[in-house]
Amino acid sequence: MTGTQPGYIISVFQLAGMCTGAFDYKEVAARLQTQLRNLGLDLTSWEPVSQSGCFAVLVWAEAQAGSRVDLLEARRQLTAQLAPQQLQVRIQREDVFLAMHRL
Repeated sequence: MTGTQPGYIISVFQLAGMCTGAFDYKEVAARLQTQLRNLGLDLTSWEPVSQSGCFAVLVWAEAQAGSRVDLLEARRQLTAQLAPQQLQVRIQREDVFLAMHRL
């Protein structure tokens, strides 16, 4: 987390079996910036990830001052918006994400 607001990690990745190499992570991150702002989150950074020929983007975001983030609603909205591009999305608190990846 970079500020006093809770941090979140949003993972966007291609659906299983849909690893085409045509994943434009810059375009996805740019589109997410507007979508996240509407959900009370500010995108702070992003990083492309590639594993076994599949591509993803990890996005770091912080809650806007005074905002209360509903993770279920955020995931529902992002999933609906990214599904036509054959993309999946996961969102979780940054502290939980980091703890899970340290195990």
